[in-house]
Formats: sequence, C-alpha cells, structure tokens
Amino acid sequence: VYRLSTNLFLHKAHEFWLRHPDYIGTVSIKASPNLSGKNLHEHIVLEDHAQVNPEFDHILQEFLRLRKQLFNSILQVGEFHWDQILSFEEEILFEKAWRYIDSYQFLIEKLVDQESEDAHELLTRLRMIDLIGINDSHRDTIYLMTPSHPLKLAWLLSYEEIGDTWIDKAGHMEASHKELER
Repeated sequence: VYRLSTNLFLHKAHEFWLRHPDYIGTVSIKASPNLSGKNLHEHIVLEDHAQVNPEFDHILQEFLRLRKQLFNSILQVGEFHWDQILSFEEEILFEKAWRYIDSYQFLIEKLVDQESEDAHELLTRLRMIDLIGINDSHRDTIYLMTPSHPLKLAWLLSYEEIGDTWIDKAGHMEASHKELER
C-alpha cells in the first residue's frame, strides 16, 4: 500500500506535462512506498513516445504549437498555477485554452475520418495526453487526469462560463428587485 500526497503530487504530475508539451506517449509513475510530490521526478517513466506518420504531421504541428503556447502561459503564471487554471482568473489563459481545445477537436475529427492504422494509433495516444498512469503493486493502473487534459479543460471552461452567466443574471435580478421595491 502506498499513499499519494494529493495536492503537491497532482501539482508536480501536472507540471511534468506542462514542461513536455511535445511529448505524445504514455507517462507512468512507478509505485513506491515513498512516492510523493517531492520525489515524483524519480518515479516518472516515459513510455513509447509516438512516431508520427508524416501524413499527419501538418495537422499535429498546429495542435502542438497551441498546446505549447497555452502550457508556457500557464507556467508563467507561477509555481502554483493550479488555482488559476481551475478558475481562469487570467484572461489570456482563457483565450489560449479555447484555441487549444478547438485545435484538439479539429485534430481528433480529422483522425477519426482516416481509415489507416497510423491514424488510429495517433488518436489513441492523443486520448492519453495529460493523463498520468500510476501502476500499483497489483499491476493495475490508476489514471490521474490533469487540469490541462483537453476534455477536462473544455468542461472547466464551460463551467466557468455558466457560472459567470448565472452570477450576471442574479445581479440583474437583484437590481430589478430593488427597482420594484421603490
């Protein structure tokens, strides 16, 4: 049995992906009784970096360019960028995140339309980005999804937009209610 220091551990695992935006492969963490956020780098294993068929290179490069821009912006926010990603207080992150998500969606749609094994292999790998697999002592793998995984990011952005809309409407309702009371 091993324990994970959740906050620091997740932060450090996410930071790994942020510092390797061009990596398209599997990232695993070796199970260890002394695994923590402080020594995570000693346990990360990069497995099978994808070799991309030149046929898909042009559409993949745009996605990787936007991914790198977003990730660099997140890292510039500061060492503990987690809160800004979850709340999108930084407007520049919000805009870059949507461009990144749109690029991911475009790439996925292009690959789904292809009939080749290479396209399906790349598609499988793209589904695994921003996930960290932790192999436990029973050889099971637990996957942690970082906040920058495109699907989670899309959910967080949509959640943020809905929350802002509700707050705006509540403010308008309160102003209308005060107006009626006069």
